[in-house]
Amino acid sequence: MARDLRCMSQKDLTDVVKFTQGKLSKIENGLLRCSENDINLIATALDFPIEFFFQDDPIYGLGINYRKKKTSTGKELRYFEALFQIRRMQIARLLKSVDIGEIDIKEFSIEEYTPSTVAKIVRDMWHIPSGPINNIVEIIEGMGGIVFSENVRGSKVDAMSQWITRIPIKEVSMSHSYMDACLPPLFFVNANKPMDRIRFSIAHELGHILMHRVPNEKMEEEADKFAAEFLMPEDDIKNQLRSLSLDKLANLKLQWKTSMAALIHRAKELRCITTNQAKYMFMKLSSMGYRLKEPEHLLPPRENPKLLHNIIDVYFKDFSYTKKDLYSLLFLKRDNDFYDLYGETPKLRIVK
Repeated sequence: MARDLRCMSQKDLTDVVKFTQGKLSKIENGLLRCSENDINLIATALDFPIEFFFQDDPIYGLGINYRKKKTSTGKELRYFEALFQIRRMQIARLLKSVDIGEIDIKEFSIEEYTPSTVAKIVRDMWHIPSGPINNIVEIIEGMGGIVFSENVRGSKVDAMSQWITRIPIKEVSMSHSYMDACLPPLFFVNANKPMDRIRFSIAHELGHILMHRVPNEKMEEEADKFAAEFLMPEDDIKNQLRSLSLDKLANLKLQWKTSMAALIHRAKELRCITTNQAKYMFMKLSSMGYRLKEPEHLLPPRENPKLLHNIIDVYFKDFSYTKKDLYSLLFLKRDNDFYDLYGETPKLRIVK
């Protein structure tokens, strides 16, 4: 995980630590005992404290929930899987001493409900008023989910989500850690994406969390349908999607905080425009250069996650932790890793 987070191949690492790739491969696969000197070399090269490599937290695969373009590379996905895995372990440690309240996020059987119906039920359950959602990050955090973000330039990955156990505490078995059973749903978003795309990606991931404990071949389409109804409810937006023009799309984008492309898809889905009309509108967007990047002045304001930042503040202000104490708790060594988690210093990380 440490190597994937630093975007290093086995060869990259062995070039630094000066032993063979075969030896490193055996160490990573548990076939060769790692000497004290070896672990010191590896920890220094990867810029992690030695204690990081001796954690006994369960390791989970990322599972099914991530929104990405089809051209995402294996190295890129390994980076995000490592990032998500490490953040999960850090958040689990932080929540041992901080109670964020009840998780008000339920599961729905996709065999019993359509994605649009789930979206309508959830909006009602969470008392979301009709019309546009002002801040989806705030809503998810208010319902007990934790959202964290990082700027990753050049990445094809938009968002990821994970809810590990989904079981009551009383049913926790020896195969689950207590910390994981207490963990809320986790949502990662790539903050380097436009905010309108981020909002749809978060809604898409919420759809996965609510509907897709068991994967199916239509789950990406179902998550998109959930996101569309959650952000642009049919009863509220349908009459506004008739007789579309670029000017009207721009105004609707400001109101609904979704991309013009998403609005066109929604209009087609609700049969407010025909397939040919949708095709024409997409051609108009392309001619203006808006298929790749919609106008900056139309983008909705940033919705920055606050809950994780507030949890860490509790450690500083209420528990009198120093930064060194937190580094020790979270197995961190360098400031950049802490600021990525804490969010104090916005910056870009490049996945090469």
